[in-house]
Amino acid sequence: MVNKHYIRGRAFEYEMMALLKEHLPQKKYTVIRTAGSHSPVDVLVIKHMRGDNKAFGVQCKTKKASSKVTQ
Repeated sequence: MVNKHYIRGRAFEYEMMALLKEHLPQKKYTVIRTAGSHSPVDVLVIKHMRGDNKAFGVQCKTKKASSKVTQ
């Protein structure tokens, strides 16, 4: 049986991805969910630039007031 906290967290990660994809141009950004990675980042955003890519991560939390963004 799947844990209800996992299901809620996964759903929130997909909501965050949808929000990011809606507001960021797809030609310049890639949004990836790091499923099962157990890392400090749940959603990874990569900005494609000429000769240099930049990335930032989003830690999604359903229990706290806000989510954390890391660069």
